[in-house]
Amino acid sequence: MTVEELSGLYYLRKLIEIEERCASDNRDDDEWRDQLLDRWKREERRLTEYIDSVPDVQVRLILLLRYVKLMSWDQVAANVGGGNTAHGVMTTALRYIKRSAERGK
Repeated sequence: MTVEELSGLYYLRKLIEIEERCASDNRDDDEWRDQLLDRWKREERRLTEYIDSVPDVQVRLILLLRYVKLMSWDQVAANVGGGNTAHGVMTTALRYIKRSAERGK
C-alpha cells in the first residue's frame, strides 16, 4: 500500500466537509453525500484491515492514528509517547510503508 492509498480518508473527509458546508435540500446532494459516506466506510475498512496486518504494535498504532484517525504527525507523536517526535513517527511510518510496498504487501 502506498502513502497515497493510505491518505484516501483524508481527501474523502475534505470532500465531505465541503459538501456539508454547501449542503442544500437538493435530493441529488443527499445522494452524493450518501455515496461519499459509503465510500468513506469502505476505505476505512480497507485501511483498517491493512493496518491490522502490521506485525509491529508501535507501527500499527502510528499508522492507525495518522491514516484512520487523521491526526497530524505532532498529534501522533504525542499519543504514541515515549519521547517520540513528529519526525520520528513519520520516518517510522514511511519506512514501513516503503518496505511493505517493496515486498508487495
